[in-house]
Amino acid sequence: MFKIFFGAEPHNYQEALKCDKEGYLAFFHRMLASGIFLPPSQFETNFVSAAHSEEDIEKTLKAYTENL
Repeated sequence: MFKIFFGAEPHNYQEALKCDKEGYLAFFHRMLASGIFLPPSQFETNFVSAAHSEEDIEKTLKAYTENL
């Protein structure tokens, strides 16, 4: 389970609200264009599953590297 926020590292919900929602949405769309579907809200979390292959993980890491 993991999440990326755009802004200072939040430690609670109030701090998370101050993060860059527009920046996350732009990142979401870049990732989608790269074939990676992330939660569309920065307030939802990401999960890695045993169902993900090594290839899935490598593709995702490459997309993160290119789109951040």
